[in-house]
Amino acid sequence: MTTYRSPLSIARGLGPSHHGSSHLRIQRITSLFMIPLTFWFLVTIMMLIKNGEDYLEKIFSSSWTSILLIAYFSNIAYHGVLGMKVIIEDYVSKHFIRAMLIVVLYAATIITWLSAVSALLVHNLLLIIS
Repeated sequence: MTTYRSPLSIARGLGPSHHGSSHLRIQRITSLFMIPLTFWFLVTIMMLIKNGEDYLEKIFSSSWTSILLIAYFSNIAYHGVLGMKVIIEDYVSKHFIRAMLIVVLYAATIITWLSAVSALLVHNLLLIIS
């Protein structure tokens, strides 16, 4: 079989889509962002368990908490979509089913992310009003 790819494109790992390993790099970057965000999230949850409802109002009245939670939810959603998309593309052989699963994956992720972010924003809005 004759290949029309140059040795340089073969060495770079660029396939027909010309994306190469960019998904892998982005997954690694999002996983690096998740390390400090997860540590912060777990410490916040442990402090909430330890200090009770008074600390809950104090921590959620801060805008930094909302910013960090939105960053955490966004990062988890994007990292999860990247990973699940690779799994679907690798293991689902029928093109139509693969395309439908990817659409369902994106729709479910967007709906979940919008729900989480809107709940945070509504909570902060209610704190500002009251």
